[in-house]
Amino acid sequence: MFLGVGIFLYFGLPFEPPLWGVLLATGLLFGIQRLLRNQSLLIGALIGAVSAASCGVTLAKVRADAVSAPVIHDEFAGTVEGRVLSLSQSASGNPRVLRTRSSSMVRAPSPSGSASH
Repeated sequence: MFLGVGIFLYFGLPFEPPLWGVLLATGLLFGIQRLLRNQSLLIGALIGAVSAASCGVTLAKVRADAVSAPVIHDEFAGTVEGRVLSLSQSASGNPRVLRTRSSSMVRAPSPSGSASH
């Protein structure tokens, strides 16, 4: 159950945590659980639940990274070839073009005359 809670928490985060951060947190929690294994049953159950939730966050992060699509972070000007499947508008009013997959994408020359990569 707490594994699912961790997955739910991951998708509720207002930011994208780095993989090293979730792995570190999960490792630390399991280390704490190992150190406190001889304490009371209640403490063991609480640390176990938090560790399981942390595993859920880690699993969700690993899966999200595995299926992530490439993102163009800067402005792109160039020629993109493919068949247009649909035209729509995003929530912010920007145009959205859905096209077929193509192996050809050519950057237009930058204003200074050389293509930037």
